Amino acid sequence: MATAPKIEAGNAVLALSPHDILVGDRLGAFHPDKAAALGRMMAEDGQIVPIIVRASGPRAALPWTLVAGHHRLEGGKMEQLALIDAIV
Repeated sequence: MATAPKIEAGNAVLALSPHDILVGDRLGAFHPDKAAALGRMMAEDGQIVPIIVRASGPRAALPWTLVAGHHRLEGGKMEQLALIDAIV
């Protein structure tokens, strides 16, 4: 079971491992080409817009759950970025 650090809700921006973020099935359509293009841009130019996450529940496999930014997250994974900026 994962345990997310205690962080006050708000605009805290953290650098998280993309592999610590759970992607639910309610996020909508996913386009691999778009994710790949965003990942390349993030690798070359840096990440401009953070993804949005929330702390996962106590029984979740990963400490964070994605709220918004599915294409950026998957693009970061495709480019093997060690960290991705996320707003909690």
